[in-house]
Amino acid sequence: MKLLNYELPDTEQMVKLGQGIKNTAIALMTAGAASIGTVGAIRAVTSDSVVVEPLKVPNTFEEFGFSSEVATARLLDEISNYSRTQSSSAKERVSVLGKSDDNEIDKLGAKSSDVKVIQDLIQEALGIQKHRITGDITYTQDPEDKSPAGRTYHIRLRKLPGNATLLDMTAKGSPQEVLQQTAMGMMEVFDPHIAASIYWRNRDEANALRMIEVVLHNDNPNDDKYSLNLRGYIHVSHKELDAAWAVYQQLQALDAKFAPGHILGSWIYLERKDYPQAIAEADRTIELAPDRYWGYFSKARALRDSKQPELALGMFKQALTLKPDAPAPYLQAASFFKSQNLTQDALTTAKRGLSLYPKHDALQKLVAELQEGTKP
Repeated sequence: MKLLNYELPDTEQMVKLGQGIKNTAIALMTAGAASIGTVGAIRAVTSDSVVVEPLKVPNTFEEFGFSSEVATARLLDEISNYSRTQSSSAKERVSVLGKSDDNEIDKLGAKSSDVKVIQDLIQEALGIQKHRITGDITYTQDPEDKSPAGRTYHIRLRKLPGNATLLDMTAKGSPQEVLQQTAMGMMEVFDPHIAASIYWRNRDEANALRMIEVVLHNDNPNDDKYSLNLRGYIHVSHKELDAAWAVYQQLQALDAKFAPGHILGSWIYLERKDYPQAIAEADRTIELAPDRYWGYFSKARALRDSKQPELALGMFKQALTLKPDAPAPYLQAASFFKSQNLTQDALTTAKRGLSLYPKHDALQKLVAELQEGTKP
């Protein structure tokens, strides 16, 4: 079979991330979306690169233009999108597609339907391939529901040589929706912390917490502090401040110079209305990560709540210059600008956030309100 020479996650990273995922299974995904099966085979991946064969797809995919090559390219595009646009702001991580730079990834996204271009582009960047991933998508039809909604798709991916199971899951929906669910399943295997972050940003805390447990109980300790930090965020967002403080103390014991841990500390103090300490923790974040927006945004919130609007204004603007990769800074900065009667600044900021997060309800509502208020 002709190979689609698409580089999957740097396999050195895959080994480190996958070694701790237990051989038995990853737990069921909620809401009937998909169930992830045995993934222990990822332990055996030891080469420097991986090649993916075009997935075998059913005629129900081909009817919508999703040939084997196109479906495979779309799947890998979805993984690329998850890794680039959904990665946690509390974690420094290159694209899950490995060593390709952004320009190369962008080329892939733009050419996902042109398999020959993808093959040529990636083949130039890869050396000798030692491992392959192959798989198929099949479906069963509910005898009582002959419509597309009655189809359950079965996705199985295997690693060669050895034919060991890498991913075994079920999904429902259109071909594109099935591929999106499959990409999420692969993210769970390749990088459970990033999967947890994706779920959290999509307001699916149950699955976020499930993936945090995977990280904390696997054999790879490198992601523990990131996932602990995310657990702390979830606690503090529910006003569970004692639980959040316990996480903060764990983080301090693990790494007192871990900048995102001080974001959590500032947030906890902010919720407790201890503004001097909230500002101190924000300053510590800035000291440890001066080129990231995190500490400036934390300090802006503390200054805002402690009734220091002029200083808060400067901090919000400083945070925005560092291109936040989450919707909250845009929403809160725009809301603050609105409260200071800086309507045009508020609208510009809200629109910028909405351009990055077009499905964010609060940003949509704020942009609509601000546009209505600027009408003559």
